Amino acid sequence: MNFETLKSIILIILIAFSLFLTVALWNFQPELEELEETGDNIVEETKIGGTTSKMTDIVAPSDVIFHNARGHYTFSNQLDVQNFYNQFHNWTLFDFETVDMDQYPDEALMTEVAFPVELPNKVITSIFNVNEDESISIPIGGFKRIFFILDQDNNKIEEVLFLSEDTNTGVRAEIQSTSVYQELEEQLYTFNNKTELLLFNQGKTDRIFIPKNQVTMKKHNISVSRIDVIPLINVLLNPDEVIRNEREDGTVRYSAAYKELTIAPDANSISYIDINAPSTEVQMEPFELLNTSLNFVNDHEGWTGSYHLYDISDQAKQQVTYRLSYKGVPILNKSDLTTINVAYQSDQVYMYERPLRFIDREYNTSDEDGAMNVTLESGQAIIAMLERGISIPISQIQDIRIGYRLVPLENAYDDVYMLKPAWFALQNGKWTHIDTNQGELPQEQRGDKDAMGSN
Repeated sequence: MNFETLKSIILIILIAFSLFLTVALWNFQPELEELEETGDNIVEETKIGGTTSKMTDIVAPSDVIFHNARGHYTFSNQLDVQNFYNQFHNWTLFDFETVDMDQYPDEALMTEVAFPVELPNKVITSIFNVNEDESISIPIGGFKRIFFILDQDNNKIEEVLFLSEDTNTGVRAEIQSTSVYQELEEQLYTFNNKTELLLFNQGKTDRIFIPKNQVTMKKHNISVSRIDVIPLINVLLNPDEVIRNEREDGTVRYSAAYKELTIAPDANSISYIDINAPSTEVQMEPFELLNTSLNFVNDHEGWTGSYHLYDISDQAKQQVTYRLSYKGVPILNKSDLTTINVAYQSDQVYMYERPLRFIDREYNTSDEDGAMNVTLESGQAIIAMLERGISIPISQIQDIRIGYRLVPLENAYDDVYMLKPAWFALQNGKWTHIDTNQGELPQEQRGDKDAMGSN
């Protein structure tokens, strides 16, 4: 076979192969995932798999305090606080008026409901049953505590007071209901489900009640699962313009125009910012800010746990913070897994921070011999420690309470954590763990063990 014949054979083979590929391409049917369409627009996923919430879901009390001749008491189980509060939605209030109050009431028989943040008075219509005509008469302002004052001689509720820490004015209302009076009176004189409290600070601001005796609670082993970030990209960015960039430290950034969504290196949280959001002097009032942030998170079903309102920043900052609770107890240590922050410029979201994990389930850990129980120092011991200058300067304390620490479990997968009960103090607007191991306390300062129900 000469060289020219060989070239002809090779050419024929190449032509035949080319024809085969052409026919194959003509007949190829790609297996594409079918996408739902509405009109000409492809429907993009914008829900992250959580739930929607109402105002009454996210606004919840931090404490309910029953004052009687024996002292101050609260529910031993935090879930009872929520159940008691849920009854308010059926209680009807009327005859609202402004009152001047330069100090809190000191009645012998009353129930006090404390919230973690000052609430706008408009929230009253969400907490209680108020008819439309009465709602118009609610004065402008805010409150942090509600007081139900009982008149035992006449078997009635004398008045309901909504009082602020920041001003000397409040709101007074009436409630006429025999069943509500009986419920409050029964709780005031029922002690088997209550824990005795100490009043740590009597001032108009920073009024702090803490458990008098030692408290026993349970630890919880939990696992967390991932939240898909794609729906958040669809909500916050224009998907057609998104540019993805990954850094050496594992940080992933999605950007579109002047908007950026950043996934933390551990993939536990996202931070969104719109650096081109309009900035004007017109700011939302607190109720509008709260309601707008609630609707924003609802729009993508972003409540992936039991989140409650914990802060509404001053009008200039326009930021709302929600904190995760577990079985009624807030998780207070610093963690990207437990807080949702939404901030606005004008009426537009310019900052959004949230977890990319949610609590999936609790492990059924063996509790033989109370292995999962934790006994915390008494309130008496905590006060003695703080007065000795241990842990946190007493002059800087704004609040004290028991909460959970979210702690990664050693020798476990990165999605397994323990919730450990601990004492916390609010200092300069931030919760700080009170380290009770910094100094040994005399036995007489430790206090008796309280029969507090496990949470």
